[in-house]
Amino acid sequence: MPHEGHPHRHTHSHCRARGCRFSASAQAKTLTISWWGYNGEKMNANIIEPFKKICGCDIVFETGNNADRLNKLKLRGGKGVDVIYLSDSFSQLGIEQGLFQEIDPAKIPNLADIYELGRAPQGKYGPAYTIGRVGLVYDSAKVNPPITSWADLWRADLKGSVSLPGITTTAGPMAVMEAGKHAGVDPYKDADKASKPSRR
Repeated sequence: MPHEGHPHRHTHSHCRARGCRFSASAQAKTLTISWWGYNGEKMNANIIEPFKKICGCDIVFETGNNADRLNKLKLRGGKGVDVIYLSDSFSQLGIEQGLFQEIDPAKIPNLADIYELGRAPQGKYGPAYTIGRVGLVYDSAKVNPPITSWADLWRADLKGSVSLPGITTTAGPMAVMEAGKHAGVDPYKDADKASKPSRR
């Protein structure tokens, strides 16, 4: 029976891309939203179409994974989309690269209706649109002693038995950050040293 080790909380954020200008009355008649593109039919029926009627605007989507969409935004100097949805690790990169505008929370009164930890998880760049947890799962019938922390992934008895998420997924960068902690380096500044211990 699989067990879950130490989970890590993560948030998915949406940020306002630099260079866009619009208000609640939708001065711009077309809003371009960058996101992953899943659940298109349900999203369109339950959110997009009702929103279009309220704002009197059209919605255009730019889809793809976190890394590809953030890179496109960077190449365009932060322009080309009005709102971008990213996992927290990628939105933090965009913040550090100066790609987003700060948001005035006074203009978003319904922020008070969401969990406090989701209102401004990365400063003034937008609230989290969802909050989740990432944990470690293993087969307790085959792994002994039990896994109790991320550091256990580097145990000698687990060599060749660890599977990690893809780097462009939500959990991918988190695994890299844990690898950096284990190696005692900043994974963004020294990726080789951070990833070397995890190559199993």
